[in-house]
Amino acid sequence: MSNGLLHHIEIYVSDLKRSIDFWCWYLEELGYEPFQKWESGQSWKIEDTYIVFVQTEERFLDVQGLQRR
Repeated sequence: MSNGLLHHIEIYVSDLKRSIDFWCWYLEELGYEPFQKWESGQSWKIEDTYIVFVQTEERFLDVQGLQRR
């Protein structure tokens, strides 16, 4: 892998199905292909880079402000 390239990105979401429905068409337009799928997540891959959407655990859904820390 070359310097500066991303290996992967994990995005934790509150509603996995809704997030996949929203993003999958766009990722595929960009050239990403479905890669892996399991009960709590799904990924798309292009060359050596992949993007993963993961369902946030129930116990963390009410936590607010983590992105501001």
